[in-house]
Amino acid sequence: MAEFTPGPWEFKSGYDNMLNANFEDDGISGTIRGDGWNIARIWRMPNHECNARLIAAAPELLAALEAITEHLAESHATEKDADHYGDDPEECSYCKSIEAAQAAIKKARGL
Repeated sequence: MAEFTPGPWEFKSGYDNMLNANFEDDGISGTIRGDGWNIARIWRMPNHECNARLIAAAPELLAALEAITEHLAESHATEKDADHYGDDPEECSYCKSIEAAQAAIKKARGL
């Protein structure tokens, strides 16, 4: 499995370092950079800066989600054998949250 470019990533507004050029009128809002590389160009569109910040936060978000999911799954493992915190086992909100987080991690990791 290939690894993604290590974080932190950052959004550089209005600039593309690879081409060493400023972009103001061609539709490019800026680039996401990490580990000295351009990772993505961000096109000027509604919410482009919000999208860029979310993409730039991806490595830290993934690491946090992995840590939280592992902790929650371990702490919930003993409770699953009891009463799922009072939930019906088929409707356990903790189980559903863990499953959703694991699915997002697999998607991000390409698994």
